[in-house]
Amino acid sequence: MNQINQINKTNQINQMNQMEGIIMKGSDLLLRCLENEGVQWIFGVPGEETLDILNSLVDSQIRFIAARHEQGAAFMADVHGRLTGRAGVCLSTLGPGATNLLTGVADAYLDRAPLVAITGQASLDRKHKESHQFIDVLSMSRPVTKWNAEIFHPRTMAETVRKAFKVAQTEKPGSTHLELPEDVRRPILLVGNGVIRGQAHEAVRRFARQANVPVVHTFMSKGVVPDSDPLSLYTIGLQMRDHPAVVIEQSDVVVAVGYDFVEYAPCLWNPNRDKHIVHVDVSPAEVDAHYIVDVGVLGDIALSLDQIGEHLASFDLAWAEESRRLVQTAYEREWAQPPEWPLRPQHIVRDLRQALAPDDLVICDVGAHKLWMARMFPCEVPNTCIISNGFAAMGMALPGAVAAKLLFPTRRVVAVTGDGGFLMNVQELETAVRLHLPLVVLIWRDNGYGVIRWKQQMKFGRTSGVEFGNPDFVALAQSFGAIGYRVKGPSELGPVLNAALSCGKPAVIDCPVDYSENLRLSEQLKALGTT
Repeated sequence: MNQINQINKTNQINQMNQMEGIIMKGSDLLLRCLENEGVQWIFGVPGEETLDILNSLVDSQIRFIAARHEQGAAFMADVHGRLTGRAGVCLSTLGPGATNLLTGVADAYLDRAPLVAITGQASLDRKHKESHQFIDVLSMSRPVTKWNAEIFHPRTMAETVRKAFKVAQTEKPGSTHLELPEDVRRPILLVGNGVIRGQAHEAVRRFARQANVPVVHTFMSKGVVPDSDPLSLYTIGLQMRDHPAVVIEQSDVVVAVGYDFVEYAPCLWNPNRDKHIVHVDVSPAEVDAHYIVDVGVLGDIALSLDQIGEHLASFDLAWAEESRRLVQTAYEREWAQPPEWPLRPQHIVRDLRQALAPDDLVICDVGAHKLWMARMFPCEVPNTCIISNGFAAMGMALPGAVAAKLLFPTRRVVAVTGDGGFLMNVQELETAVRLHLPLVVLIWRDNGYGVIRWKQQMKFGRTSGVEFGNPDFVALAQSFGAIGYRVKGPSELGPVLNAALSCGKPAVIDCPVDYSENLRLSEQLKALGTT
């Protein structure tokens, strides 16, 4: 048994190391490789494209010797190689920094001095065109080096560095060259409902904050990282390309934690199958053409993240800040629109959030309102916004609210539902009255099946079979022995919510909603594809 445990522990350590290699910063990995080669000094001139290397050097045993000119730095590395037989290392930025380095590199090449030159380069996405300070340093260096290569992926870093030193130091010794594009890892945490089931939200928060990694939630994991946290990018889940999806497109590594395909299909967030995926969960990943796992870390989610975090350096916070700014600015622009009548979905979401404490409970039914709630309702605490997403069954909000209020009698509970979903299980209002449960039902009334209407309008430009009539919801609530409220103007929802939440009895709020906002949102998100 001890031998089996040791094997399992070894396998887990290997998984951790693989994951670290995928999501750690390329500059940190480079420094580790250089330390492994016994490098004591790097001679060079600082530059913009080598900022990450210089930052990683602060935490390294290697000392950076700042020269006054790149040619001087190359000569220092040249002489280091002659005196020790071990490759000296020199560093420059791209363009003129690289050309200045060449004289010393050529000197080491012809005088048989082991030397490894490292130069910055433009990002991969602008090497195909004329760009600031970009020249083909690889081609320029080829005549004066024994071997030179571009490190285009962190997975090739270790073997490329090892080869550069081996070639430089074997007979006849000479210079080699490594080129580093300025691209840095842009990881993102994709958090699923498994984190909530495993009660691992605190570990996710620790990991994200330690590593400066932005977090995007599925609809069923809202609140794992508080939406007030600068690292939260709210949720993904719309079939359309929303603002958080734009951030995922810009990322190159997705760490999927407790994520299940049923929450949001991988083809929707990884359509080009170009993401490096790290799967962290208690069970192996399912097979999917858009979810090819580079590293799978299986086991307790909280324990796995804590162990990985112990060995993972922080990423540049600028990536997370830029991502948050993109999403938050877009949502704040929507919230800031002037109130209209009937109420926009964004304003209903805003007023509901303002009326509730962070740990109050919202049970959200299925319908157009669900997409707005899942997308924009900020959550600070896990399991405070319950959404049916896998099976997506209409009619769950009211009976779900009854169960929630029984479980947590001191917390306020709101069932958010459409008029269609409410009437599917309206009979449970009698249950709430009979049990004296002071819950609130907030009905988004549009007199139709809102999601289907939305999709028909987008696909056909017209609707069919989605309109219906409604009873007087205030009178209906009163007939059950509950209290009924009707919102009659753009500024009334907040006060009505407060009255319903404090009335001490089951309450129903009839709130008209303007779902023409659905098509406006569709057009806005469609325009994201042209930016």
